[in-house]
Amino acid sequence: DLQAPPDGAGVLDGDVGMDVPDICGDRPCKGEEGSEIFGSGRSRRAEERQAFVMRLHLVKGKNLGAGLDLSEGSCLRVNKIDAAGPIGDHNKTARPEEQVRVGDFIVAVGDVAGDARSMMLALHTGGELQVGVRRPQTVVLKDFPKIGSSLGLDLSYHPKSASLVVKQVMPGGAVGEWNKTANEVEQIRIDDHIISVNGFCGAPGELHERLRSDETLDITISRPVP
Repeated sequence: DLQAPPDGAGVLDGDVGMDVPDICGDRPCKGEEGSEIFGSGRSRRAEERQAFVMRLHLVKGKNLGAGLDLSEGSCLRVNKIDAAGPIGDHNKTARPEEQVRVGDFIVAVGDVAGDARSMMLALHTGGELQVGVRRPQTVVLKDFPKIGSSLGLDLSYHPKSASLVVKQVMPGGAVGEWNKTANEVEQIRIDDHIISVNGFCGAPGELHERLRSDETLDITISRPVP
């Protein structure tokens, strides 16, 4: 169920027993609360609480009330939260530091962790579940040095997600060369989510096309805080 179009982007197109909400196409990028790292190395810490566990009562087959970025990665990124639904209900009573926000990452569902698709399936089985959440660490790379036509990335995404997920960094490409000299935080890693390219946030197919065709790149990536 993984279709690989040219230039290293794999589209998840299988039935995994879930409802992935539609995402707005061309929309302005909104900042994500958490830890933001700029190309200059400056950082902003907006939350003291970087990880927490929430308890959700889920009904099998019912909508979670949130949009999640599905990929072949290890976690689920929250791209939308509805007012109605289990996560919205949790936010109404949770302390501010334990409310789920757009951009957060689900890193565990019960005893399932390390596989985004397995966690998505676990969310749709229903029941009382403990869900592990981590805030995002966002890295902004300005004027990324694109070499030739290839970034050397193998990417994965679901058509209704809002990010591209790095499956592999191939040697010899622009990203591989960048990683040789970049500091650890600014390196582009496996499982990173590319959430913005040149100011565009939204449909992952468009993100991928801009990575491939734009001559200069400002790239924003997000990952769970360590």
